Amino acid sequence: YHGTSTIAADVPVPSAYKSDDTVNRRGTAIMASELERQRRIEERILTEEEFDVEGELEGDDISVMVRALARTTTLKVLDLSDNYAIGIGDAGVKLIVDALLSNPNCTVVTLDLGDSNLICLEGVKYLADSISHSDCTLQTLNLSHNRFGDEGARHLAVSISHSNCALETLKLDNCGIRDAGAEALADVMRYDNHTLKNITLGQNLRISRSLIEKIGRLVEINAESIGCSAAEVGKKKRAEYGPTVDEVYRFVRFNPHLLSSAD
Repeated sequence: YHGTSTIAADVPVPSAYKSDDTVNRRGTAIMASELERQRRIEERILTEEEFDVEGELEGDDISVMVRALARTTTLKVLDLSDNYAIGIGDAGVKLIVDALLSNPNCTVVTLDLGDSNLICLEGVKYLADSISHSDCTLQTLNLSHNRFGDEGARHLAVSISHSNCALETLKLDNCGIRDAGAEALADVMRYDNHTLKNITLGQNLRISRSLIEKIGRLVEINAESIGCSAAEVGKKKRAEYGPTVDEVYRFVRFNPHLLSSAD
């Protein structure tokens, strides 16, 4: 039961089960189990239309996914949200983006990187560059709960202004965006972008209500122009943006008897 140091690096084995380049019987079993798990990940990406590993990623899974993403011809939805344990991070985003763009047969239309994947400004720059690329097939991108702020929003605004951008849905809830970032998005939607019909900016508490309403109106205009009725957008809008801080304050002020707890 011998394994080279290369194999030991690719497949994590507890130190108790190996010594230098030698892996004992228990260590070999661990390696075999891990290789089988990784094989199943790769097989799912290559054969299924939706790959959802919400909160389930482990150490070397990103490299396994990247190898498969560069070859998949069936995958439409890639959901990597809620991976608190390792966090995709900026470096992981770059690997994923490069793999998708290097695949001429890529069919992925939805990429979910929301909820604490530790993506910062550099990761958003990689994504922004990719969605303006002529080979990018993405229509839905979720970056919610990654803190990249106004600068990241500006990079995304530049990309969605590009004629190659096919995004229809962009989710940016709780990303630390303020008025400057929201204004950049609004300007692009007003003058350049005519495909985006759904954008969420909830929990970005420093965005003024007037800007939220302005972006909402621009979304309605885009939605109408591509066949989604204003009524449908109107129904979604309150749920997407949620109540403003002022609205919550007024509700609590005039209905204190309804408040049992606050977080």
